[in-house]
This record gives sequence, C-alpha cells and structure tokens, in this order.
Amino acid sequence: MEMAAAIGDEIKNYILRIENENKELKHTTKQYNERVIALEAENQRLEERLRLALYRQFGRASERFIGKGQQSLFGNEEIPEGKAEPPEPAGIPVKAHIRNAKGRKPIDAKIPRVAIPVDIPEEDKHCACGHPLVCIGEDITERLVIVPEQVYVEQYHIKKYACHHCEGSGDEEKPAVRTGKAPETIMPGSIATAGLLSYIFVKKYDDYVPYYRQEAGFERIGVNISRQDMSNWQMKTGKRLEPLIEKLKAHVKSGSVMQMDETPMEVMREPGRNNTSKSYMWLARGGPPDKPALFYEYHETRASENVLPFLEGFKGYLQTDGWGSYNTALKGYPDVVHVGCFAHTRRKFFER
Repeated sequence: MEMAAAIGDEIKNYILRIENENKELKHTTKQYNERVIALEAENQRLEERLRLALYRQFGRASERFIGKGQQSLFGNEEIPEGKAEPPEPAGIPVKAHIRNAKGRKPIDAKIPRVAIPVDIPEEDKHCACGHPLVCIGEDITERLVIVPEQVYVEQYHIKKYACHHCEGSGDEEKPAVRTGKAPETIMPGSIATAGLLSYIFVKKYDDYVPYYRQEAGFERIGVNISRQDMSNWQMKTGKRLEPLIEKLKAHVKSGSVMQMDETPMEVMREPGRNNTSKSYMWLARGGPPDKPALFYEYHETRASENVLPFLEGFKGYLQTDGWGSYNTALKGYPDVVHVGCFAHTRRKFFER
C-alpha cells in the first residue's frame, strides 16, 4: 500500500510538472508570436520609409495625382442612380494656331543690328548687252557677335589753384589752395567703381562664378583684384545699401498677401560654427500684385524670432508651410491671417 501511494504521488508530481512546463511553453510561444507581429509591423514601416526615401531621391520632383484631374483627390466618387456620366464629346474644337517653323530661332529683335553691305565687283555690274545692272533686292544673313568686356581706368586729374601774388591773404574766407572735387563714389579710397561692383556681383550671384575664378579671370586681362578684396567690397556695399534694403522689405510688406519659406544651407568658415552646421536662408515674397518683390535674409536658425521683422507693419494673409515657428511668431499679430500651402498638403496625401 505504501509503495502504491508513493507511486501515485510521483505520478501526480510528474503530471503537475508537465502542466507547469506546458504553461511556460504556452507563455513563451505567446511572447514569440507577439514579437513576430511587432517585427513584421516594424519591417513594414521600414519598407515604407525606404520606398519613400528612394522615391524622393530618384523619383520625379513633382507629385501627380492619379486620375483625370485634381478634383478626384479622394478617389472615384459614387454616382447616384439615374445620374449617369454624360458621354464624352466626339471631338473638342481648338483654336487655330501657327506651328513654329523648324530650324534655328531668330535672334531677338531688341539686339542692335550693324548693317554690312555685301556687293558684287563694279566690273560685274554691267550686262553684256551694254546696259548697267539694276539692284532688284537683297538677302539678309545674320551672325551674332559678342564684344568682350571693355576695361579702362578712369583717371581724374584734380586741378589745384593758388594766387602767387598774395598767396591767399587777399581772401581769407577761402583756402589758399583751391582744389577741384572728384565725383563721389560708393567705395571711397578704392579703385572699385559702381560698374565694376555690379559686374562682380552679377557674376557671382547670377552666373554662379565664385570669387576665386573671377580673380583668375582678372589676372588674364592684367588686373590684380584678389578674392579678399571682392569679399570686402561685398560687405561694404551691403552696408551702404542698407537703406535700399529696408525700402525693399517695406515694399514686400506693402501688399495684402505675403509668402514665406526658409531653406537650409551651409556657410563655410563662419566664426564660432562648424562648416557642417545648418543655417537657413529666409525668403519673403509680397508687395502689390502688379509689382511683386522677393526678399532674402540669412539667419543661423529657424527660430520664430526670425519671422518677427517680416511681420512688423504687415496686415493681410501670410502663406507658409506647417513649420511651428510661424504659429509662434503670429501669436502677437491679430491683423495677420495664417494660411497654409496646398503644395505641402498635397505632398502629405501622396506620402501616406
């Protein structure tokens, strides 16, 4: 009896141990299943992010809606019964137009023309019958000529006058030596003229020619202007043009609608910052509808205080993207209505 009871207890303990192990296995299996579900969801998110990143890098720059028009933003709407879509017309009338001729486009008529006559020799202007030939017309052939920039030095000969008789004592209200006054220049004490500065800045900002390449170009024509000189001239010119810059900013804010955005950029060798530090060029577009203007302003950050100078004195609609700095800056300007941008809204629908 005692042996049977011992065997029964051992069997009970074995069954209890098996049940506990089974519970642990079920719990472990549940954990593994939850882990698999989480990993599958994470993998799906990563695949979606990879797809979006590849599209942004290699896809087309503009997003397009799928469908016949932008009005079908949320797919095909159901058509109520009894209201079938009207049939498409067999043909669509179009206005008559003139197709551009093939070949080289004509040179702009605004460019000045220099007429160069091309005639036949005098001995060929007589016919074998003895009568002179008469000009009955002409063919015109055009060739474009570019004259390189003209470089010359303005040399001012400033005259000095003095009286040898009294040596100035006869007219003490005026100086003894009277000197002519040279015309004022935007850069006193420098060889730079307004024309030279305009040429340098247009080359840099419109033609994207950096100063070190312009320096080499000046050397080829025998002019010694270093890139450091051009950089200094740029900063001094900016200081002299500050009143005009303020006028431009006021003009941008004079209209009823202003658009703003900021784009990242890197500034090399900026004092106190690394070359890889991200800075921002802020842009504002506004003004009267018939005279719109653009204003660019550099700042180190995207902070809201950079928006405040554009809002001072402005009343109307401000159109921006969803960056939070605009909402923060607009809290103290009840006369400015903040509106969104359809391009950014459409992009979010496309990305999701």
